[in-house]
Amino acid sequence: IDKLESIYLFSLPIKEFEIIDFFIGPSLNDEVLKIMPVQKQTRAGQRTRFKAFVA
Repeated sequence: IDKLESIYLFSLPIKEFEIIDFFIGPSLNDEVLKIMPVQKQTRAGQRTRFKAFVA
């Protein structure tokens, strides 16, 4: 793999994060936009998980 475009062109799975770090470098950053709770009803009660929107 010589370019990032070839990964998307052939729909190759990215299984190691170092591949993206190699192509993009230190300019890659993330920001949490919103965190919201999501509840699921089970027989034993409620289960709460959190959904995060990250960009």
